[in-house]
Amino acid sequence: SEVRKAEELDPNSIEVALELGELLCTDNQSKAALDVIGKIKTTTKAENARLFLISGWAKRQMGELDAAEKLLLKAITLNPKSSRGFFELGKVYQARGEAEKAMQAYYKALTQIFAEPAETNFSQQQ
Repeated sequence: SEVRKAEELDPNSIEVALELGELLCTDNQSKAALDVIGKIKTTTKAENARLFLISGWAKRQMGELDAAEKLLLKAITLNPKSSRGFFELGKVYQARGEAEKAMQAYYKALTQIFAEPAETNFSQQQ
């Protein structure tokens, strides 16, 4: 893939590693995703948020729900607009049978995707 080629060209690229980690999670290759992102040193809040997201996503796929929850909560704390973070958190809660928490997380994921700026402000004031 193009991302793998980019990784070979610049193995220290944080952006390439994060992109590759997300792609691997999308393809249910959680162990490979953790291997790729385990090699990088993030420096910004946004990079840290993505690192926690990918780690939590991969851990959820591996059935490590407690670790996944902790990582995903860190991810959405750093990036509260992460629809994927809330979606993955919902999957964790759903896997545990915590329907109410799952629905709340899925709702937050959807509002990040579909909410207009005015709607977002309105819902926060209620």
